[in-house]
Amino acid sequence: MQTFVQDLRHASRPLLKHRGYLATALLTLALGIGFTTATFSVINAVLLRSLPYREPDRLVRLLERNLPRFPRFSVSPGHYLFWRDNATAFEGIGAWAT
Repeated sequence: MQTFVQDLRHASRPLLKHRGYLATALLTLALGIGFTTATFSVINAVLLRSLPYREPDRLVRLLERNLPRFPRFSVSPGHYLFWRDNATAFEGIGAWAT
């Protein structure tokens, strides 16, 4: 243990002599830890945690496409109401607005 303490003292002398280098090293370390923590928080919330619904693997997202060459887009309110009232293939249909 005494050798470890001596190694720490020996390693910290140049850092304490050159404060700019110390500040740069600490800032780099802090930014790296902060970025890694933020990235993990986003990935954990979006990808790793399951959805707060019963049987989340059975959820689907419905989109519609006007013509084959146009991109898909969200369902219109009128189509949503029609599907909600008339669809028999789904146990239930819900909607959300962004």
